[in-house]
Amino acid sequence: MAQTIEILPGAKKIYKKFLQNKFFDKLTHGLLNLFVNTWSNLKGFYFPEKFSWDWKLEMLSQKYEEDTTNLFKKIIQPNMTVIDIGGHIGYYTTLFAKIVGNNGKVYAFEADNDNFKLLEKNTGKYKNVILTNKAISDKTGEISFFKINNSTGCHSIIKSENSQIITVPATTLDEFAKQNNIEKIDVIKIDIEGGEPFAFKGMKELFSKSKSLTVVMEFSPEALKKADVNPLEFLQEIKDYGFAILQIFPDAQTKFLELNNIENLEWYRTGYANLLLKK
Repeated sequence: MAQTIEILPGAKKIYKKFLQNKFFDKLTHGLLNLFVNTWSNLKGFYFPEKFSWDWKLEMLSQKYEEDTTNLFKKIIQPNMTVIDIGGHIGYYTTLFAKIVGNNGKVYAFEADNDNFKLLEKNTGKYKNVILTNKAISDKTGEISFFKINNSTGCHSIIKSENSQIITVPATTLDEFAKQNNIEKIDVIKIDIEGGEPFAFKGMKELFSKSKSLTVVMEFSPEALKKADVNPLEFLQEIKDYGFAILQIFPDAQTKFLELNNIENLEWYRTGYANLLLKK
């Protein structure tokens, strides 16, 4: 044991020099990228060119937003009807499709055309997935959409800097449910970069009729402020819709969120959290 301790500092120095060597660093990243791309091809799940190997690895190993991923595995059951608003490239959509099974349904919405093409490709083998290339908002028709430069997951109906303004079709979830004869929705996942309050306004009928409904929502105070929405007022509005609000913690644990002390939470001031809304 003493001999091992004597050798260890020297080994650390060699390892540190190895990491600092640009050739070996490039080689290591190249091999990792090759491994992840091979895994991606074998699994049949494909990524935007902008994604680095570590981002891909997170999704392929289901470590992306691990706490929320594990929560979905607990709350979604076979035969359920699940709505994925902000489907992106299909990470959650494919997870939901596997869980609900052949007798369940997953309706996924993605407004960005580039993401939608990958969403189609990644969900093509799932017969229980129905895709819609539209934004979910508080109205139907054409709306402005801000496509963020050098990003794939931050596009939004909320005005943003460093973006291209394009026009996309939109619908409300209430209208979509009527048109497609969807009588019951069990779970909604929504992540649309600050557009959540507007999407919720287009779900009022669903909220009023549903006695049992679960929503998992990204809550980003900064994104909401860009939309001229007061974050605390939005949370109170959610409670008025009849939901209990819970924060998601590691190991898929949840805890009721007290609105009177929310501004003391670190993520409220500087970042975002995924929240569980439950009737």
